[in-house]
Amino acid sequence: MEKPAAGLLRALAHRWAWAVCALIFAGLVGANFYYARQGDRPATQGEALGAKDPDVKRLSAEIAALEKTWRDATAGGTAPSPAALAALDEALQKQRALDRLTDGKDGLQTQRLRRLETARADLRAQDTSAHIARLQAEGQAALDADRPDDAATPLREALRLQREINTGAASASLKSSDREAVLRQAVAVVEAGPVARELDAALASARTAAAAGRAAEALAAFRRASSLLARLNRDYPGTARADKTAEQRLAAEMDSVGAAGLREESEADERAGETALAAGRASEAAAAFQQARAGQIEINEKYARSPLVSATRAEALETRRQEAASLPAVGRLAALNREIAELLRAGQAAGAGEKIAEAARETERLFATFPKSPRLDPALRDKISYLAGRRADLAEIQRQVSGNLPPLPGGPPGVSLLKSETPQTLYALVAGTNPSRHAGPGLPVDAVSWRDAQEFCTRLSWLIGATARLPTEAEFRAALGSGEKPAAWSRDNSNGTTQPAGKQPANAAGFSDLLGNVAEWLAADPTATEAPVIGGSYLDPAVAVRLAPIELRAKSDRARHIGFRFVVERPAAGP
Repeated sequence: MEKPAAGLLRALAHRWAWAVCALIFAGLVGANFYYARQGDRPATQGEALGAKDPDVKRLSAEIAALEKTWRDATAGGTAPSPAALAALDEALQKQRALDRLTDGKDGLQTQRLRRLETARADLRAQDTSAHIARLQAEGQAALDADRPDDAATPLREALRLQREINTGAASASLKSSDREAVLRQAVAVVEAGPVARELDAALASARTAAAAGRAAEALAAFRRASSLLARLNRDYPGTARADKTAEQRLAAEMDSVGAAGLREESEADERAGETALAAGRASEAAAAFQQARAGQIEINEKYARSPLVSATRAEALETRRQEAASLPAVGRLAALNREIAELLRAGQAAGAGEKIAEAARETERLFATFPKSPRLDPALRDKISYLAGRRADLAEIQRQVSGNLPPLPGGPPGVSLLKSETPQTLYALVAGTNPSRHAGPGLPVDAVSWRDAQEFCTRLSWLIGATARLPTEAEFRAALGSGEKPAAWSRDNSNGTTQPAGKQPANAAGFSDLLGNVAEWLAADPTATEAPVIGGSYLDPAVAVRLAPIELRAKSDRARHIGFRFVVERPAAGP
């Protein structure tokens, strides 16, 4: 395949060989035609001045004679002889002297000077154009033989000569900006060749070193390649190897090599962190994850074009660092939580209050310092925060609960049931609100949904250090017993409203109001939309209440005749 510079030069050489011949012929014919007409012109201003200045008159006549000799010698397009050229050169020399004598004030003499200078410049341009053609041919031969270095000198000289013609006094017909542009491009292609070859060598060296893991050597070679590519784009922008987008690709490749070593170190630190974390060495793990994150951040900042840039990885490493660093504090908080539960279960409200205050401070510090740690338990935070808000009521809550929990008949040890329906005073202390429609300090809470009752049990569990929950139907019936049913508040004796909890006599197991007064929510599948309600209420007739009626209600119901009581489990083990 013909090289672009070679083809361009070949076409240019053929075109200009014909053009030079035509221009020489046309120049000679035109000059003689012009000079022939000068014989009929009127006397010049210089000739008129000669009447007053003999030197001007003499010199003007000599110039006219010399010009005529030149004109006659080249009449009909004849090639100028050495004698004719000598006559033209002498005429030009004398005309310059005459122009100085007249101080350049004689416009006609100045015009003749320009005419003579143009004639001489045209001759030089015609000769130079032929020489340019020969230089092009020489450059073409070197390119055809794949010797671009040998083509450089003749092409540079051809370009220099063409620029002289284009900027000189020659006629416009002998000038060619197109030819100068073609030669300039050919020179650029030839000169860019060594730079391009050096670029290719630098790139090959850089990529070989990068593949072998020699990052420093690779980066040095990439920097050399980058400099060479920038030179190609700056000095030879029209050549095939110039490519602005390649600079960006090369920069990205350099960034990848620079980032690779850092990424390897960062991943090694990450593995060390995982090993230390698995072994329980929290501080060592945190330091390793911090170092791994620092490496990734350095990649992100120094090598922004590398595919190894990852804000997500940096974030994940920070999460792991916080997880490891938070472990001691998480352990302390868990220990405090166990201590609080043990103190509450033992009824030591004052001691529990102190630990709750300490736990609240530790919780806030933990969540503020390590917000990304997955070891943090938002539920525990809610619990500690709730307990801190109820510190002043701990003793009263425990008083109302502890003395009112008869053991559940037939149940396992440590399982008790509240002897009456949950009173409003206890509900308000635990829940912080009283939704009851029949408001009164001793009255059972009413208008609570199943979920309200569940939430109450959760919070009460925190307050007493033991599990509180809704009873099952079996547990309720065990407390009710199989003997004669006790007296109950019904439509027949309640005056249309609820009565104080526990006012009716307790049964043999120590429980009252299992029937009547308010119906009571029982335990249910958490995923179900309904839950059972048992025992009847003050709205039911006595005969219905004695049958211990049970029905399903929507868990969202908040009826004025429904309340609840709770079971407490106090296992021997901790919470």
